[in-house]
Amino acid sequence: MPALKFVGVDKYSIQHEIYAFTQVIYFIMTGRKNLQNSKNESVTIFLDYGMNPNLEKRAKSLNELKEKFKKTDW
Repeated sequence: MPALKFVGVDKYSIQHEIYAFTQVIYFIMTGRKNLQNSKNESVTIFLDYGMNPNLEKRAKSLNELKEKFKKTDW
């Protein structure tokens, strides 16, 4: 989401919502706000998939994020 201010609002897409939604999911599943200290590799992979600064590597839909969520060992 922070990159949105650099790319411009006219480039807004679902991927920007996925960024924020990934943070919410992480908080719900772990009760933690700090995203940097996850020692669980599958959680780290989920966070990267939902929040990667490179939009080419970020989930492109909620269904893609859901599939990654199912494979995450919370």
